[in-house]
Amino acid sequence: MDGYLNEIKQLEVDKKQIVKAFDLIYEAWASYKNIFICGNGGGASVSSHFATDLIKLGVPAYSLDDNPSTITMITNDSGWDKVYEEQLNGKFWQGDVLVCFSVHGGKGKEKAGRWSQNLLRAVDYARSQGGKVIGFVGHDGGEIKKLADVCVDIKSESTPIIEGFQSLLTHLIVKLLSGCQPTRLCECGKIRQCSKVYCDCGKSGYRYQLGIVGNVEDLRK
Repeated sequence: MDGYLNEIKQLEVDKKQIVKAFDLIYEAWASYKNIFICGNGGGASVSSHFATDLIKLGVPAYSLDDNPSTITMITNDSGWDKVYEEQLNGKFWQGDVLVCFSVHGGKGKEKAGRWSQNLLRAVDYARSQGGKVIGFVGHDGGEIKKLADVCVDIKSESTPIIEGFQSLLTHLIVKLLSGCQPTRLCECGKIRQCSKVYCDCGKSGYRYQLGIVGNVEDLRK
């Protein structure tokens, strides 16, 4: 027990990369772009949870791990390696952001072959469409670290610690985003909270104001 807890205390993560991940997601949100999220195993659960928390803020976020019918259909028809890439096809456009959660970053292999090739194909697709990629990885970062625009590398070789800390970091990013939500202006000119679908005037249309609620520079510290 002590060894496990001590390893958690000694974790090293580049704070600048966390800030860059926050910046990319915030900029996409304020620019009406979409956030797509994926991961395998424990990363799939982090993907789903992160998307849920972002949606609660009003961020257009989608977990590619949430529809078992779609996942099994693609796996059966095209193969597991294409399970995320095919979900992005026709939905992911220039300026959108792909977030990937992986322990090894696509490096290494097991009985089924090389790890996380489905994530790497999704990364390649996102880049080919002019999108941005954020990776949350462990170990040495693997291939995802080489390909991502931003990569938060958790310096550990323990899968439980890496996956647990990835989840913790998503909560941190959500907390930062909740402190500087872009201001929604209704068609009538009134400011509307992101959590509200309709304005008091009854309209649902809106645009984002350039200003924000909160101070991004303070949150970056």
